[in-house]
Amino acid sequence: MATLTKPDISSESKMSPAFKWWVGSLLVLLAIGGYFIIERLVLGLDTTNLSSITPWGAWIAFYIFFVGLSAGSFLLSSLIYVFGMYQYERIGKMALFTAVVCMIVALTFVLMDLGRPERFINAMVFWNVISVLAWEIHFYVVYITLLVVELYIAMREDLVRLRPAQNIRGKVARMLTFRNSTISDQTKKEITVG
Repeated sequence: MATLTKPDISSESKMSPAFKWWVGSLLVLLAIGGYFIIERLVLGLDTTNLSSITPWGAWIAFYIFFVGLSAGSFLLSSLIYVFGMYQYERIGKMALFTAVVCMIVALTFVLMDLGRPERFINAMVFWNVISVLAWEIHFYVVYITLLVVELYIAMREDLVRLRPAQNIRGKVARMLTFRNSTISDQTKKEITVG
């Protein structure tokens, strides 16, 4: 059995100037976006310049775009894990992760479009069974749950391999694999059949 060696920390901490510039640019954009989100939450829909003539802003267009990205990523992963096209397995886990992230981003855009975003939970608690939007919200919750479970099953073998690492990734892997920390032919069979 191969032993794990500690990587050289000094070589990991060196970042190229282009990477530092990229991270700095992303942080500046994140700060600008955060300012406008806070402004939207504090001042309400007045900042959006929406009216009864134009009731939907760009948020709904982004919502539709990200739902489409999520569905496309899920279909790509279905080719691999449902229809057995294992030649594409290298991108299967990333497709599932992209589907989850895109769905969360899509619903965040809808949350930002609401006049009172703090009331979003009301659609879950006070379910109006004749409302199409209430059904849509519940189906999205089921869809995201399905994506997360499928991603966990797809990544379980990788998580077990990361368990021995003595870094943050190893701690997360130990937390997510619970007590069953072995991968054998029997557990692979249980995962694929179950």
